[in-house]
Amino acid sequence: MFGSIVAPRGMSRVLLSVSFLVGGVGAWRRSMRGEPGPTVQRLGSMTGLEPSLIVKVQAGAQIVGAGLFGLSILPRVGAVVLAVSLVPSTIDGPNTDGRATVAERTHAIGLLGGLILAALDTGARPSVFWSARRKAAASASRELVRE
Repeated sequence: MFGSIVAPRGMSRVLLSVSFLVGGVGAWRRSMRGEPGPTVQRLGSMTGLEPSLIVKVQAGAQIVGAGLFGLSILPRVGAVVLAVSLVPSTIDGPNTDGRATVAERTHAIGLLGGLILAALDTGARPSVFWSARRKAAASASRELVRE
């Protein structure tokens, strides 16, 4: 029954994770030779960390998150990690002047929407919220029967 659902879900995870894997590897390589954007520099001055270290951590998070998500090891955790890793690059953008264009921000917002859907995806199983509501309703109806 679920075979028809699993194949497209797995394929879409792989396709979505590829852009983060490529972006993470590219950011890691650029951190070795380039100057980080102004948002990363401000974050580095606020935390006392080297900006290049912050870029490497973000790139590593994208690589690990893409692996978890794309290989369906922990897809919901991977989706959350990837969504969080989008924030600095969405603010800064890949431009040298440190500003993202409207197209780049729109692209990032679209990716964020897909990751939110993936993080909330239960794989055709009932969600925790649904199960909790169902148990609470059953408990309440049992209490009414006792009275």
